[in-house]
Amino acid sequence: MGQAKFNFKEVTEQEEGLDFSKKVPCPHCKKPIPYNATMCLYCGETVTTPTKPSPFMWVIVGVVIIGILFMLFKG
Repeated sequence: MGQAKFNFKEVTEQEEGLDFSKKVPCPHCKKPIPYNATMCLYCGETVTTPTKPSPFMWVIVGVVIIGILFMLFKG
C-alpha cells in the first residue's frame, strides 16, 4: 500500500500510441485500459502483456516428451 502512484502532473503531453479501440481489463483494478498499455491509467500499476510461446518451442517440447516415452517403454 505504500507504493508511489503515477504522478500525472509531471508528464508532458506527447503522442502515446495507445489504441483505445481495443480495451482489456487491468489485471490489478479490472478497469478497461488499452490493450497495448504498459501502465494502468486508473491505478498506476505496471501492466505486462502475456507472451505466447513460439510454435518452435512446442515442437521441441513434443520431441522431448516423445523421446522420454520411447525410452520408458522401449524395454
